[in-house]
Amino acid sequence: MRFELSYVGNRGHRLTDTALAWNETSTQNFLNLVDQNPGFSIWNWMYCPSGYGSVSGVACPYPNFYGSPLAALAPLPQMAAAETDYWYGCCANINYAGLPLGQSFYDSLVAEVVKRAGSLTMDMSYVWSRQEGNSFSTEQDYNNGYTGVEDFQNMHGASHALTGYDLPQVVKGYVSYKLPFGAGQRWGATQNPAVRTVIGGWTATTLVAYYTGQPFRVGAADPYWPLWGNIYPQFNLTGYKGPTNPGKYVPVGPSGNPPVNDFYMPSSVASNPAAGFLPLSPYTSRLRCPGQANENTTFLKNDKVGPDGKYNISLRMDFYNLFNRHYYNIEGCGGNTAQIGSPTFGEILDVQDNPRTAQFAVRLDF
Repeated sequence: MRFELSYVGNRGHRLTDTALAWNETSTQNFLNLVDQNPGFSIWNWMYCPSGYGSVSGVACPYPNFYGSPLAALAPLPQMAAAETDYWYGCCANINYAGLPLGQSFYDSLVAEVVKRAGSLTMDMSYVWSRQEGNSFSTEQDYNNGYTGVEDFQNMHGASHALTGYDLPQVVKGYVSYKLPFGAGQRWGATQNPAVRTVIGGWTATTLVAYYTGQPFRVGAADPYWPLWGNIYPQFNLTGYKGPTNPGKYVPVGPSGNPPVNDFYMPSSVASNPAAGFLPLSPYTSRLRCPGQANENTTFLKNDKVGPDGKYNISLRMDFYNLFNRHYYNIEGCGGNTAQIGSPTFGEILDVQDNPRTAQFAVRLDF
């Protein structure tokens, strides 16, 4: 038997991600504009016929500029003005290609137990880890994706935000055990030959995997879209006792209204930040989705039969999802986002059914 304890980590830099830039002004300019103009809206447009002076404390970027003050502060004001002008007609009209700004940080403590000889063999591991980063996929469009960025002037902070696919604890592996029944074994060795043949020679093998849940994803309203990329939610966890056990799921009745127990996370845990306030991190809370578990088991027996053991017969029984575990489609888990103010915030929408199955096989080699 061998026991190993190790650190495993990696660092990714200059990762390509199209989501890691936005045609927006600096955070300081943004906050100054909002603070100096109570009730500011990106739709309160300014007009600069001469191209000189300022409107609402914002300098005119070029003659005949007509657009939002936030667009006037953007690095490319012409494109920002077109963004607000045409957004509802089509789509965002500026993208960045090949940005080498992505970063990732992974740190883990790994404990592994391995046994290769005797009646019991196993390879089991436990991983305690943390995954941070600002990048998820090179195919990502814009910055409202899996790992959103609120402040592109603080990419260091964004790169050390907890990713949406962080799994802090994982246990997985296999255990194989030769059952002590039959001839020459602890139990059943004195039974008649027929009984020893039936109960002897069996091996049980189990594959297991246990995961803690991913972060519960919450999306805040962005009143400055499309001229500001992303707004982090404000978490309100005072008195928070933890999520509802999803095992209390009750099917929706004829009324169509979900029962109280069908909400995994109460909507009170998060709110939209006040105007002009930018929370520091998207994951300043302990909100987590349910973990997952799976067990698959096989019973296998090989015997020699016939004259002088000429033939080989194999008996096999496989059980998948041995304990018949089920999982739930929850608003805020599984890659989707629970939007603040949504009536389905944290709702358990349905059951992801993967029932226990079994198969049996007999094989004769001759």
